[in-house]
Amino acid sequence: MLKHALTLLILCFSGAFASFAAIPADSLDTLPVAGQEHEAAAAYRIPLYERQLDSIEKTVPLDYNEIVRSHIELYTYKREGLVSRMMGLSEYYFPIFEQALKEKGLPVELKYLSIVESALNPMAVSRVGATGLWQFMYTTAREYGLQMNSYIDERRDPVAASQAAAEYLNNMYGRYGDWLLAIASYNCGPGNVDRAIYKAGGKLDFWAIMPYLPRETRNYVPAYIAVTYAMNYAKAHDIYSAPPEFAFTPMPVQIEKYISLSSLSRSLDMDPEELYLINPKYRRRIVNGSGASPQTVWLPPAKAELYASLQKEGGAAKVIAASNDEEETAEPVYYKVRSGDNLSAIANRFRCSVQDLKVWNDLRGTRLVPGQRLLVSSEEKEIAAREETYLAKTYRVRRGDTLSSIAARFNTSVAVLKELNGIRSASSLRAGSTIRINPEG
Repeated sequence: MLKHALTLLILCFSGAFASFAAIPADSLDTLPVAGQEHEAAAAYRIPLYERQLDSIEKTVPLDYNEIVRSHIELYTYKREGLVSRMMGLSEYYFPIFEQALKEKGLPVELKYLSIVESALNPMAVSRVGATGLWQFMYTTAREYGLQMNSYIDERRDPVAASQAAAEYLNNMYGRYGDWLLAIASYNCGPGNVDRAIYKAGGKLDFWAIMPYLPRETRNYVPAYIAVTYAMNYAKAHDIYSAPPEFAFTPMPVQIEKYISLSSLSRSLDMDPEELYLINPKYRRRIVNGSGASPQTVWLPPAKAELYASLQKEGGAAKVIAASNDEEETAEPVYYKVRSGDNLSAIANRFRCSVQDLKVWNDLRGTRLVPGQRLLVSSEEKEIAAREETYLAKTYRVRRGDTLSSIAARFNTSVAVLKELNGIRSASSLRAGSTIRINPEG
């Protein structure tokens, strides 16, 4: 009898250890469900990430699977510096995004999409020319009412671009009735999503059509879910907000004259770079306002009040008049194409986009002929500044720099920096190292 009891006890323990050994290693991020034993242990545990996603899910589904998990761990363990910076920048940008989304009656959690798009960099330009915080392509931006000319690019304007992004997402949700499909279409366009739905037998489900989508889009939606998680559960991973770059809510003022941002900053006694950072749509740092078409400039509250007081006293008009005297007469500036030139290199040199060059010169393709004259700007003074920046050949990496921030600073692209310096991974960038930034350097 005793022998039989011992045999049963041994079998029970061996069975328990066998069950424990059968639990896979990837369940280490899980917690057991209280009050449920054998059967639930076999079904076994609810993933911790899934429970956390459920706790923050509102309108946009935050599905959990192994693909999402890999993206969550990418952001929380390998890109924690990025998440920290995004938390700091979000204090400035997210209220702008939330207002645009609320005006359209959209879920405010769509604001996290901007991190996947641009890492909250209004100067971001993708390898295919998508620009700004919400990464609009030129044609789509025109379709949604954004203005782009030699003076302004509203794809870089936080307010205008956010309103256009909200309208686009609203249209895509109306088309599919599914938020993950709307988000997918934001990345690859409705044409690709429609084809994927057809190949998947008409299923209106992102995970069902995922194999038929472009590779970038297959990662795009999981990245959105992961970023949403990371921004809400950063502290659980010992990630804390970097100091915000702007500790104020800007106020708009209307300017009806032609004035450079540098002149305006002098009149308001503020850092010209700060003024440009909160007004990134002004490509040449010139406000080309008029009585018929005033332009909006965003200012810190104290400076907006100062501008208003100057305007009442007639000081603002004097400042603007003085600045007009300082500016050189705007003259078209042309560049003579040399052997080996291409549109990308010329656009990089003169701090404009390939699309600008095409529009300004009525180009349908990218083929250039040596000796051909291209319009590259309409301001001699600005060209000198652009050339000065372009002449810089190398840059010493500082702490906190990223390839994206360096590319934005020198108006180049991450792809160019990687190619020039043989960089395979952005994580290999080290403070104190020197990198090339000029293809001709």
